[in-house]
Amino acid sequence: MVIYFYIEGGKVMIATHIIRKYLVVGIILLFVGTCIIPSAISEQTHGKKIITVDDEPGDADYTSIKEAVNHSTPGTIIEIYSGTYDEQKIMIMVHNLTLKGIPHELGNGNDTGKPVIESSQLNASILLFINADSFSLLGCILIGSPWVSSDIYAESALHMVLSNNDIFHHHSDGYSVHLLSCDYPQILNNTVTTSDNGSSSGFWIFYCDYALVQNNTLRNSLGIYVFYSRHCSILSNQVTNTTADAGIQVEDDEDVSANDTISQNTVTNCSQTGISVNAVNISVMHNHVSNCQTGMEIDTGNSRIENNTIERCHFGLNLSCGLGDNNILTSNQVRNNSIGVILHQVGHKIIQVTRNNFIHNLVQVVVTAVVPVFSNYVFRENYWDHSLSHPKPVICLGLIIIWFPPLGLFIGIPLPWVCFDLTPAQHPYEIP
Repeated sequence: MVIYFYIEGGKVMIATHIIRKYLVVGIILLFVGTCIIPSAISEQTHGKKIITVDDEPGDADYTSIKEAVNHSTPGTIIEIYSGTYDEQKIMIMVHNLTLKGIPHELGNGNDTGKPVIESSQLNASILLFINADSFSLLGCILIGSPWVSSDIYAESALHMVLSNNDIFHHHSDGYSVHLLSCDYPQILNNTVTTSDNGSSSGFWIFYCDYALVQNNTLRNSLGIYVFYSRHCSILSNQVTNTTADAGIQVEDDEDVSANDTISQNTVTNCSQTGISVNAVNISVMHNHVSNCQTGMEIDTGNSRIENNTIERCHFGLNLSCGLGDNNILTSNQVRNNSIGVILHQVGHKIIQVTRNNFIHNLVQVVVTAVVPVFSNYVFRENYWDHSLSHPKPVICLGLIIIWFPPLGLFIGIPLPWVCFDLTPAQHPYEIP
């Protein structure tokens, strides 16, 4: 086929194969051009969009974090550059979203350090509300004003990561981080500071299985509360200056195995309790608790309390075994307390107190009840201030069980009793 063009009465012939050639080349150039022109809002990096935020106009895609969040899609990374952002109730409803603090300027300005997210609005009750899976908040400063009840509130949000953030909470009765039904959260390397001497909470974790709370520092807050959450790990945190119930508290249903671990934490200067546990199947290991009213208060069953140091408290360890048998208290350093250990409800091998150092406590051990026939199975191979060549007597309140057939009842009659550590240690144990 030949195409004819008529120009001023003249006829010009153009071969169709030439037209096809230039048409194909034009389409290819158009496609290449659209691929290399950068987007005005975001760019692709390893398959995830990156959106920038800076508080100086013109430097980034947005000056508002909330606006950037509202324009995000699953997989977006929002880079928040150094500056101060006046925000309220940033709603995280998109899965797999990351807010990442960048501690320097993007363009103009002279801001340095982590970006600051705060609110100046009187009706702002929450800074961040999270209701999406796989959300991450990394490297930011959150300042909750006196009317912000929760700096971070999350509900039904799986696989959340809060890492390397600094949270300053000023509400007299609120929460720095409040998680509800958020399985698999990771709360790592954050600092929490409150300004009201401990009447507001640090981390409040409720119905969140497999939570990891590690390497955080909490000052003047209620500390770390984990309620009805199983398979959780509370590791290597520092909690100081709390005035509420406990620096670290774990509580669960009495008939459910919690399988939680509290390990390598440092808890100091708590006006009430350093570490509080009311749950079954707990490991409390390698913690250091000092200068509290009560170092540890534990009501448990099937648990292990091992390699802890408890010192300079009024009550060192207040241990109840009402939730079950097979508790082990071993290799702990209990020293310089008014009362070293108080044991409650000690029955048939319900607890084993072995290889502990009891040093310079005004009263080493108080036992409120023991079944006399099994009393010498309680204490074994402990060190008691100095070398002993004879069994160490421990004063107890014995419980004689008497059967009353007419009433169909077993009745316990308390009376003074002495049980013994039959094999006391000759030298103190090396307990880190």
